[in-house]
Amino acid sequence: MASTHKIFKSGGALLVTGLLWAYFVLDPKQHFFPKCPFLWLTGLKCPGCGSQRAVHQLLHGNFLEALSLNFLLVVSFPYVLFGLVLEYTHWGQQRFEIRRTWYGYRAALIALFVVLGFGILRNIGGF
Repeated sequence: MASTHKIFKSGGALLVTGLLWAYFVLDPKQHFFPKCPFLWLTGLKCPGCGSQRAVHQLLHGNFLEALSLNFLLVVSFPYVLFGLVLEYTHWGQQRFEIRRTWYGYRAALIALFVVLGFGILRNIGGF
């Protein structure tokens, strides 16, 4: 258990460092970012297209702009953060039933269909 906490702390520090670097150094409108291979090959947006720009806008407090760039990424942040809390905290380790319900097999299937549905909708003008 102690090694898990070390990994989480190291990973958290690395994540914060990366986000601070991205916040101050990178602007997707001014720096070269590779194009999405799916977009390049098909001309269609994948569910992840716009994620880099959306994160950049979120870091700068532009919530609505981030929503317009990748709606699913922005609205899924609370779900992902709650999953991290359940996975890496003592409180979450004691909540097996919550973890199984919200992050188990059925939840993975639902997430898969949500991502695929979002990918389809954003290319037919829904998002």
